[in-house]
Amino acid sequence: PPFPISLLPQALTFAALFPDAVGRVAAVCGAARASNYNKVFLHSLRTVLTADPLWSQADQRFHGTPQTGLRSLGAVWAGWGLSEDFYRQEEFLQTDVGDFQSLEDFVDRGYVASFVGDEAHNLLAMLSTWYDSDIAHAFNGSLEQALGAIQAQVLLMPCNTDRYFSVAHSTAEAELIPRAVLAPIPSTWGHRAGDPSRPGQQGQSNFINKQVRGLLGNEKGKGK
Repeated sequence: PPFPISLLPQALTFAALFPDAVGRVAAVCGAARASNYNKVFLHSLRTVLTADPLWSQADQRFHGTPQTGLRSLGAVWAGWGLSEDFYRQEEFLQTDVGDFQSLEDFVDRGYVASFVGDEAHNLLAMLSTWYDSDIAHAFNGSLEQALGAIQAQVLLMPCNTDRYFSVAHSTAEAELIPRAVLAPIPSTWGHRAGDPSRPGQQGQSNFINKQVRGLLGNEKGKGK
């Protein structure tokens, strides 16, 4: 079965398949399967990318580098990766975030620029794998059986403003994992809160590090 990759925590899959070998799991801004809402987002990204004139529907590939499609993909992604609160409060203009001069400047340099150099077919492969990712594939389609097979201490850390993987989604999954603890990241950075490598994200980094240190130092676990 396809393993959840990238933004979906692979560790949950390994913990379900090899319960005796995995002792702890810290899943940051992820889920055990792509939700229907998540799939709508992924479908929109694929549609935008393959709308580029260099895409061949017959060959199912690009004939050249689809610069228009890549730029469009980045622009759409910018509306999903961060929360409405982040944009409403104009946090992109804060000096600790960067030297962005406007909303348009942030979208262009903060998102679009990171996609224009990507290999488009790799992106399509990522979107397809993400779309089909489901921990239940190896358990006859049963999410309950898959998550119930996990014996590890599991720390689920969704961001409270993540549009990909919501706190509600993580809460529902936590109820099915025998030894799960839910610790939402309080942040307006949406899904990006789970990758606190950018300027202005020290608070998210500190929160995640503290939670992970607690998980690693908790030999017996607290259960739910």
